[in-house]
Amino acid sequence: MKKFIFVILTLHLCSPVFAQSLVDKLKRKLEQASGSLQPQKSAEGDSSAEISPKSSFQDVPERSVATAAPPKNTTADKSPDFWCKDHAGLLSGVKVREEIIFDEFKIKELESLQDEFLDLVGKQSTIRAFDSPRLWISSFETKKVRGLYNAFVTYPEPATLAAIIEISRNATDKQQKSDGLMALAFIHLIAPSLSIQSERWSELHKAAGGEHWTALVFKARLHAFGEGGFKQDNRAALAYLNQASMRVAEYTKSQGRFEWDKANYAIPANTLASDIVSREPGRYPAWESFGPFLQQVQQARKEYSARWPSSRHGLMHLAANKLNRESEDLGIKAIELSQGGNAAAGAIANIKSLRQDAGGRETYAYIDPKVEKIVLNMVKQLSEVSGEQKKLIEQAAEKRNEVAGIMFQVDSEIAMQFQKIVFAGGDLMSSVVKISALQPVAIQTQETRMQACIFSAKWEQAMRAKKIDIPDKNKSAKNIEKFKDLKDE
Repeated sequence: MKKFIFVILTLHLCSPVFAQSLVDKLKRKLEQASGSLQPQKSAEGDSSAEISPKSSFQDVPERSVATAAPPKNTTADKSPDFWCKDHAGLLSGVKVREEIIFDEFKIKELESLQDEFLDLVGKQSTIRAFDSPRLWISSFETKKVRGLYNAFVTYPEPATLAAIIEISRNATDKQQKSDGLMALAFIHLIAPSLSIQSERWSELHKAAGGEHWTALVFKARLHAFGEGGFKQDNRAALAYLNQASMRVAEYTKSQGRFEWDKANYAIPANTLASDIVSREPGRYPAWESFGPFLQQVQQARKEYSARWPSSRHGLMHLAANKLNRESEDLGIKAIELSQGGNAAAGAIANIKSLRQDAGGRETYAYIDPKVEKIVLNMVKQLSEVSGEQKKLIEQAAEKRNEVAGIMFQVDSEIAMQFQKIVFAGGDLMSSVVKISALQPVAIQTQETRMQACIFSAKWEQAMRAKKIDIPDKNKSAKNIEKFKDLKDE
C-alpha cells in the first residue's frame, strides 16, 4: 500500500510526459496492486464509482523522457499582446444570459453578487475535500473553463458566472461541459449559503461523470476524507487518483482529439496526502506511511521560501507589488483632485483599512480586488476629468500593464522550470520534491497574473468611457526590460 500511494501521487506530481515514462518501469507491479484497489459501488448506489475498463496501464503510450526533446521557451519573450491572451476573449462564443444565475443562487440582485462572493472566495470550506477555491485554480481539462473559473475566483462578476452556467448546460464539447459542471459545483461550495439547495454541488459533481479528470480527483478527495455521502476509503481514493492519471495519459496520446490544459499542475491531486496527514494526524495509517516523503517536500518548500525574497522571481514579485501600489496611489490621487467630498474621503479611508488588513503579503505580488473595485468605481463616478487627472490615470494604467508583463514573464519561466526538471531525468524522488517546492509560487503567480489582466482591462474600459488615452503597452514592455537579465541576489 505504501509503495502504491507513492507511485500514484508521484504520477500527479509530475507532468503527463514524465508520468508516462514512469509507467513503463512500474507497469507490472502497479497492475498487480491496482487489481486489489477497485472501489465498490457505494451504499448510495453511485454507479460511477466503478473503475472504467478503459483505464488500464496498457493504454499508456510507450514513451520515455530520455527520447523526448525538452520544450523550447517560446513564450517568455513575446510581445505585450500575449501578456493577457489567456484572459482576452473568455466570454467569446458563449451566450451570456445573466438571468440564469437566479436559477442557481439565491441572490436578490446581480449588483450584490460581487460583494457577496468577494467576502467568500478567500475563506476555507467546511468540506475538507474542496478545501478552498484557490486549491482548484487551473485544475481543469480545458483552457476555456480554467480561464473562467480563475477569473471568477479572482474577481467575481455576473457575466463570468453566467458563462460558466451556460457551458455547464449547453456546451457541445463534452470536456468543456464537464469542466463547466465542476466549476459550477465548486462555486456552490464557495457560497453554500447562496446555493439554491444544500446538495446542489453534489448533483453537479455526479453530472460531470466518471470519465473526467477534475471530477475523478474530487471524488478521490471525497473518499479520502469520507465526505459527500462517501465512506472514508483509502483504496477507493487511490483508485480514483489512478484513473485520473490514466485520463491524462489518454489525452496526451490522442493527437489533438482531446484537450489537456498544460497549465493544470494537478495541485488538488498531489496535495491530498499532505492535506490528510496535516489535518487528520494519526487517523489514517496508510497515508501516515507517506509522511517521510512529505517531510522532504515541506523542507524543500521551506528552503525555497527562504531563498525566495532574494531570488530572481522573488525580486520580480516584489517589483510588481511596488508597481501595483504605485498604480493604486495614482488612482487615489486622481480621486482626491475631484473635490469628491465625503464620498471620496470615505473611499480612501476604506482603502487604507484594507491595506492594513492585507499586511504580510509583501513577499508575493498581490492585488486586492476590493481596493481595485473602490478606486475604479470612484474613477467611473468622476463627472469631469481634468488634464492632471487624465495624466494620473494614464500613469496608473501604464503601471498596471507593467505588473501584467512581469507576472507573465515569471509565469512563463516557472512553467519552463517545471519542464526542465521533468526532462532532466535523474532520481525520481528528487525530481518530485523539486517540482513540489515550486507549486505554491506557481499558483500564486497564476492568480496574480490573472488579477493584473482583469484590472488592466477594467482600467481601459473606464478610460474609454472618460475619453482618456489608453497607454501604449509597448512602452510598458520597454519599462520592464530591465528584468530580462536580473539575477538572484
